[in-house]
Amino acid sequence: MSFACVDLSGRSRWRWAPALVAAVVCLATFPADAAAERVLGADCSPTGDVCMSVTRGKGRIALTVKSTVDIGAYRLCVRPRRGSNDCRTFRQRHLPRGLYQGRVDWKRHFGYPRPGRWRATWRVVGAPARLGSVRFAIAARRARPLPKVACSDPGGRERRSRPRECTFLTLDDGRARSRRMIGMRWTVWSGRHARGSGTAFREWPTVRIVLNRVRSGRCPGRAFTRATFRFVGDRDEIVRTETFGLAPCGNSYD
Repeated sequence: MSFACVDLSGRSRWRWAPALVAAVVCLATFPADAAAERVLGADCSPTGDVCMSVTRGKGRIALTVKSTVDIGAYRLCVRPRRGSNDCRTFRQRHLPRGLYQGRVDWKRHFGYPRPGRWRATWRVVGAPARLGSVRFAIAARRARPLPKVACSDPGGRERRSRPRECTFLTLDDGRARSRRMIGMRWTVWSGRHARGSGTAFREWPTVRIVLNRVRSGRCPGRAFTRATFRFVGDRDEIVRTETFGLAPCGNSYD
């Protein structure tokens, strides 16, 4: 990998340098803002008076241009490998030690960043030449598996997602009890909680169910470890509410 560096002093000369050399030049002139950020791409002028970078940290992508002089208003364009430019105009702000910086949050100004190969280009408003460009790639974020709920049925214990029937093993005051639910329908099943309704077998016709408190037990994966049952009466009123813990792996020893 290499970086293209353009001299802003008017020389139409391009220098190509290994990525390590270019990174050293940029970092020597402009200290890193946050060590936690990962550099997706960078580009500096040969003199080191202007540096551009694309970084990712805490799930956010930032497009930054730093310089030793105020470049005023600049035009920033991002373009996917197969697509058209999306451009916005920004201004730099003054930093200590005589530096200037324009830092743009991608999601705030350009929307959700799609995975793929991209190119970011910086231009000074009113100037024909561009400051530089950075090519980089955005990797697709791996979706985290949704939690499940442990069911202890006569046929065996297993974790299920959106079960229609389940025998919950409840842990109430240190004592293990079971409660069988049938005919369940789920309206929400997310990484934090689940909501649905069902019938308490041989006990109550309509029960509203909320599952939450996701934990990882001895068995692999994540599971809901707390349940709230709201028993609904004939007039759609809540007759009583029960909240109890759930065994994450379907037995009382987890």
